[in-house]
Amino acid sequence: MRSRLAVVVSILCLSGCSEAVASGNGAVASGYGSFVPAAVRNESVRNALPCRGTRVGKGIGWPAAIAVDLRGNVFVADTSRESVYEVSPPFTAPSFGTMRRIASGFSDVIAITVSRAGDVFVADAGRGIIEEIAPGGRITQVGPHFSRPIGVAASGAKLYAIEAGNRDLIEISPPFTGSTHGQVKTYSDIRPSASDTSSLAADDLGNAYMAFGTNTFETFFPSGSTAIAGPPSNYIYSLTSVAVISTGRENYFIDTGGNSIDEWIAHGGGGWALHPICDGLTLPNSIAVDNKYNVYYSDLGGVHEVTP
Repeated sequence: MRSRLAVVVSILCLSGCSEAVASGNGAVASGYGSFVPAAVRNESVRNALPCRGTRVGKGIGWPAAIAVDLRGNVFVADTSRESVYEVSPPFTAPSFGTMRRIASGFSDVIAITVSRAGDVFVADAGRGIIEEIAPGGRITQVGPHFSRPIGVAASGAKLYAIEAGNRDLIEISPPFTGSTHGQVKTYSDIRPSASDTSSLAADDLGNAYMAFGTNTFETFFPSGSTAIAGPPSNYIYSLTSVAVISTGRENYFIDTGGNSIDEWIAHGGGGWALHPICDGLTLPNSIAVDNKYNVYYSDLGGVHEVTP
């Protein structure tokens, strides 16, 4: 039985999922029971098993945000050290990957994403800015100053961002130069709530996906239109992190209230089906997925990768 205990955690924007992965941490590479591609999955069967996975990295303090590039390198924002680390596979004992610090000096990074080009973008809530960490280590501000950026997601060459205190969705396109550090377009009052319990992801088609602690899930389309839905309340208690595969047809969520991972699958006619993946997490706060249906998450136990 899932607990309805409300928990307060850092809310992250997961990897933009341009076929990128994010990471997760565990010890045993056992998977999800009936976790198979949507075309052959029986959506009517609830088969959530305890989340187990392969540990990623060693000595990470508090992984507040995670993302992975196309080569399988995992990027971890460790707020206990205000640093971003890269962990390269294979994730095997005793080191669980090759880890190196690629940037430091942040002040509360709560969101991270990776572009197809391998550029890492972090939302530094404490300093009110989004920064790009290029593969060579160069750090550049992206977009204007924010009051408190809480989400960033890569979609092709552009970024989407959200901040606490308003309901806007902000689009930032390169080049990231000039006084605004990019071409900035604001979609006003897009989000149903200005709460900082929001999460953001994006697919390769330019669609943005937002999840809220009120169990609301919203899709933003490049045309400027939106669609809002909410999962069954008897299964979902508090949506706090969202990831999406690059085609946008399958979304994955961290349910903090249920300490679990759940999947929504788009079906014909605009409908969605809920598929519980696994539970038993401890204060989960970040999730991402690749196009091979590998799901990555972070919780109080660190960073783990779980494969089908």
